[in-house]
Amino acid sequence: MRQRSLATRLANPGPTPLIWGESREAWVVCFIAMIMAVFAWGTVFYGNGIYLPFLHQDRGWSVSAISLAMLFFALAGVTATLIVGRLVDRVSPAMALVWGALTIGPGLILIGRVDHLWQLYFVYCLFGMGYPALGTAGVSAILSLWFRQRYGLGLALSLSGASIGGSIFPVTMAWLSEKIGFATTTLGFGVFLIVVIIPLAAGLLILDRRRVGGGLTAAADITGDGLALVARRPLFWVVTGACGLTLGAQVGFLQHQINFLSIDVTVVVASLVVTVTVFAGALGRFLFGWLSARSHPRLLLAACSTLQAMGLIGMVVAPEFPGRAAASIGIGFVVGAIVMLPPILVRFLFGSRDFGQVYGLTNVALYIGMGSGPWITGVIHDAAGSYHTAFLMLAGCQLLAATILIFARPAR
Repeated sequence: MRQRSLATRLANPGPTPLIWGESREAWVVCFIAMIMAVFAWGTVFYGNGIYLPFLHQDRGWSVSAISLAMLFFALAGVTATLIVGRLVDRVSPAMALVWGALTIGPGLILIGRVDHLWQLYFVYCLFGMGYPALGTAGVSAILSLWFRQRYGLGLALSLSGASIGGSIFPVTMAWLSEKIGFATTTLGFGVFLIVVIIPLAAGLLILDRRRVGGGLTAAADITGDGLALVARRPLFWVVTGACGLTLGAQVGFLQHQINFLSIDVTVVVASLVVTVTVFAGALGRFLFGWLSARSHPRLLLAACSTLQAMGLIGMVVAPEFPGRAAASIGIGFVVGAIVMLPPILVRFLFGSRDFGQVYGLTNVALYIGMGSGPWITGVIHDAAGSYHTAFLMLAGCQLLAATILIFARPAR
């Protein structure tokens, strides 16, 4: 029998082999999502911790004025997360990567050149427009299209990119900024992001055409009620509010972590603590990802919020830098889980139908928290003259979120 032509094999690829219960292409998508997370967390989520002290020192702007930029980030993110969900569900997941590259990349190029606060706020609007595409919203929605059995594992592996980016990018940015300047460093990172992400989008487009054409045998099962019905359920909004509260408190700490630690040490040393914190988060992410298949993600997220509240209190009571660094690393152990568990929880409770758009609604609350947490922390810092009161407020928010999650049960 004659061998099939290359064109015929590409058009009719035949059954796709399963690896760990998923298609081979699903794991390729998982790798692409990991690279997305590397840049999202490395340049935006953890990168913000670098931009704050450098802009504070170089421009002389107050901590609260710089922190206000996160509100613009959140406002832009609220709109963008709904757009990204629709892009993934209705257009193509590859468009999410293009969207992220063409917003975050220019933002990085510009942030080192801002001379006025309004310019900084514009840059953070670009970050807010792009972060959902490469961050948790984009990653979780894209994986939901390919994964059927191992969604939690796929998400944990993909979001390990957050640990890679968070451990390498901030300390590299801090070191390079001292050597070649802040503006040159951010320019290089912006170009690097665009050059890497755009080709990945092309690869994802090819994979998605095969998925839509029926070439992949392990396409995800579609379950759940869909956007219209889920949005009418009170439980959805209770869980969404708790997720926004816990992530907002976490980001409120993380965006001020380096500035707080650098009171006693240099920015580079403080960045190294962040690196260790991120590695701790990677370990915690895999632990809680494994537990998510064995325990209710609602209770796991409540436990993570409680543990982070204890760590924040430890940051306040520790009298010396080593104790603060240890508490910071303890907080880091649940950082990755607090980011990873909300999409797992939403998918667990409400299914995968219209997941990009359903989780997009949850992301509205997440972005409100991400924007208000750092800003309120900065305002309290400037008013009180230290971070102690602000960190205790964040701890209280975590405990409130944990309480809500414990009692937020589906109606029987």
